[in-house]
Amino acid sequence: MRVLYVATDQRVPGRDGGSVHVGSVAAGLAALGHEVHVAASAGDGPFPRDGASWIDLPPPLGARRLRWLRGPRVRALAERIEPDVVIERYYNFGGEGIYAARSVGALAVLEVNAPVIDHPGSRKRRLDRALLVEPMRRWRDWQCRRADLFVTPQADILPPWAPRDRIV
Repeated sequence: MRVLYVATDQRVPGRDGGSVHVGSVAAGLAALGHEVHVAASAGDGPFPRDGASWIDLPPPLGARRLRWLRGPRVRALAERIEPDVVIERYYNFGGEGIYAARSVGALAVLEVNAPVIDHPGSRKRRLDRALLVEPMRRWRDWQCRRADLFVTPQADILPPWAPRDRIV
């Protein structure tokens, strides 16, 4: 299977959990025989030589919150690669992988490792509600509604309306 894994805000190689996770997922999928292409930010050294094809695609100005602006670049990458599946590592300001998957007719998989939902009283939730139209909630809901599948260690970190039969 041809896979495009989108994690543009993760620096690989790196020392934090997200970086290690992205590298491990890419290597694991390649070891299973999949053709894996990873869009990530170049980290402290060369990309791993693990059977995956690595593409340096950092968020604009290195700012994670601008990651969604990479939508056209990720879409062009997907058009060139023609993936069967696009896996996006969820980030509230992401969505470029889901957008690309929809654009090329690939299966859209949202990998969720941290809560999509805002916990009551959180700073992010207060800010979002203060903006009246809740743009952050609406954007993450857009991402989740367009995902064909969710890969997550815990279903309760997804919105309660997320279809349970699409969670693996």
